[in-house]
Amino acid sequence: MSPHPEHPGPVMIVTGFFPPRPGGGSETLRALLHWLDPREYVVVTAGSPPDEARTTPVTGATVHRVSWALPVRWRGHQLVETLQIPLAAVRAARLARRMRCRVILGVCPDLQFMAVAYLAHRLTGLPLAVYLLDLIREVGHRGYLGALAGWLHARIVEEARPLWAVTPAMVDHLRATSPAPVELLRHCYNEAIPDEPPAMNSGGRGLDVCFGGAVYDVNATSLARVVR
Repeated sequence: MSPHPEHPGPVMIVTGFFPPRPGGGSETLRALLHWLDPREYVVVTAGSPPDEARTTPVTGATVHRVSWALPVRWRGHQLVETLQIPLAAVRAARLARRMRCRVILGVCPDLQFMAVAYLAHRLTGLPLAVYLLDLIREVGHRGYLGALAGWLHARIVEEARPLWAVTPAMVDHLRATSPAPVELLRHCYNEAIPDEPPAMNSGGRGLDVCFGGAVYDVNATSLARVVR
């Protein structure tokens, strides 16, 4: 449960990579979660391949594994992970209800787990927040992954209210490619951290936040405030 009495439960973070799994996504989450109390979130992720390298785990984090990743050198590993999406989403939804989570936070570029986050959001009716380290469609997936990326882009990026970006260049790109209104997320790289985060306006649709960028020392505090 969240240590803050005004919040009924923790944030569910859904990601394919989380420490001790190595990778840029894992380290970005480590930097963000450094600013959060472990009681404020639970993590839904994939089990690591047995021979994968390990990094230092996040101290105090509650981690639940709803699928299993295969070694990236194995042919067909992406297909196997994609086929696990429906069952992983059902497991995530059950966990969200059991833990009384208040919001689901999906992390991209984990395409399969972005789908898990979206489907768990639809199954539970919980608000969905999305943190995009990379854009979904522009990564350049082909075949069935390209179809999945396009399906997610239409339901997440184009329907986000509001859609935030942390750089003016990303704002310009999204305004040119997405029908959703895009706003620049204020953070301390450009100016002082605001006392209050921007007001959300989901219009009852449950999809509240979507923004793209990376976590650095200069913006981690404001991003942590948004997650809360």
